[in-house]
Amino acid sequence: MKTKKINYRNRSTQIGRQNGLKLRLLGYAYAVSGFARIPIENIIRSKFGLRYFSFSSTILTLLFFGMVPFMVADFSHNPFQSYESPSFWQVIWDNLLLYIYLGVVFYFSLKRRKEIKELPSVYDFAMYSKCNGYINRKFLDIKFQGRFVTIREIETFWEPATFFAAGLLLALLGQSLGYLLIFCSVVYSLGYCAAYHYGDNNMMDIIDDTIIQEELMGVIVEGKEKEQSRGYSFMGNVPNGEDNRRRAANKMRGDDEFEDVN
Repeated sequence: MKTKKINYRNRSTQIGRQNGLKLRLLGYAYAVSGFARIPIENIIRSKFGLRYFSFSSTILTLLFFGMVPFMVADFSHNPFQSYESPSFWQVIWDNLLLYIYLGVVFYFSLKRRKEIKELPSVYDFAMYSKCNGYINRKFLDIKFQGRFVTIREIETFWEPATFFAAGLLLALLGQSLGYLLIFCSVVYSLGYCAAYHYGDNNMMDIIDDTIIQEELMGVIVEGKEKEQSRGYSFMGNVPNGEDNRRRAANKMRGDDEFEDVN
């Protein structure tokens, strides 16, 4: 009887040099970017995947951002001063542009919700359920330094930069909406930078695994140096004798995937 074995999957024991602060910052941004994208992405993108867009998360996010001016007003009020804290309607009036914008986001969120219902079914394999939306054609038509910008550049720079510039202008004019747009655009950019960082590393892991599989026999059995094995080396002792080294290399590559248990 043949049964599948669990083989040791060889990976390089080299420790990569990493910027801990950068990784931590990207990790935090990636964790919170989901809700910070909503005030931007729901407006400029369309046709989200079924598992990417969440109407309930949108409502909670809009409610949270709508409560922030009231929290700021309460926090900034000094109870030892003679004047009273701003009334409900005074806070609304002072931040009117912010609430109008949140209303616009809500309107577009309703449109995105309707779009999802009209999209081809995920269960027919017709739509990726985690699609992060179709990019607006205006961004795809941007040319910079004589070429069209890439999707990566759009997601990490051009989309958030548009709202950052608008937010900066509004903040200089004393509008609270400006600070919301600045915050969301920065987190938006960092979140996508983190996503691409993780994607790059996943792809490099696949490439490195492929190189290991292709070079392992030469490194273990023949003792090839880095110059001959595309930089890969095995850090550790190897068995004595060519046959034993070959057997070990086959195990590490997973060539002996099945063993006889009789």
